[in-house]
Amino acid sequence: GMTHVNSAMYATPQTTITAPDLEHHAFDPEKAKKMLDDAGYTVKADGWRVDLGEMVSYHILVDAAEVVAANWADIGVKIKLRSMEYISIVDKLEGGDKGIQTIPGISVLFYNMQTLAPGYQTYLQYHSTMTPEFGSNCLFYNSPEMDLLIDALLTTIDEDERQKLHWEISRVYDRDMPAITIADKYRARVWSIKLGGVLEAVLPDSYWARDKHIGFLGTTPDPDPTPPDDDLEQSV
Repeated sequence: GMTHVNSAMYATPQTTITAPDLEHHAFDPEKAKKMLDDAGYTVKADGWRVDLGEMVSYHILVDAAEVVAANWADIGVKIKLRSMEYISIVDKLEGGDKGIQTIPGISVLFYNMQTLAPGYQTYLQYHSTMTPEFGSNCLFYNSPEMDLLIDALLTTIDEDERQKLHWEISRVYDRDMPAITIADKYRARVWSIKLGGVLEAVLPDSYWARDKHIGFLGTTPDPDPTPPDDDLEQSV
């Protein structure tokens, strides 16, 4: 399909910056039931453990949200699915509204990390000072420990030291779990087979950028450029 199951903070291709000791949170309904029992959410007379109210989903992700809702129903967690336009969900998030959404990149359900050198995206999305309207911390996540690690990441040049900081950041995220990450976001890209000099992106959702040092996708000059023709190749 067009996604990859992932419970880590960083997207799947970013394996070098995810702590190697972190275990993937596998699909395990029986374990989930036990955890709910241990937390006091036992099955009631109506057959449900808890009613989470409403899950808001961007219309493109309704299918995925339906799967999530069905899986939760199997373990006794009730939730009602409602489709909403993207901008309306963003307004809810930036306003600090509580709830569950399914938007890759900014939601509390689908949430995959994207990293701009030198860790600037990590700063925008997880530093306590970067809540709307200053940044993209729509989770309103506030961790002094995470702030210190991100501050260090922004001022560290040595790649080995940066990797260690990324590892510790991913561990803190996994411990605090400010968002429930369940999948990466992938998009199909179509371009001419004559296109050359493109660096492979570390992100599943790649964007064009002129500077190869920016972190996600860059271009380098083609020493022998050939004008593209109508032959097209699809890639993910």
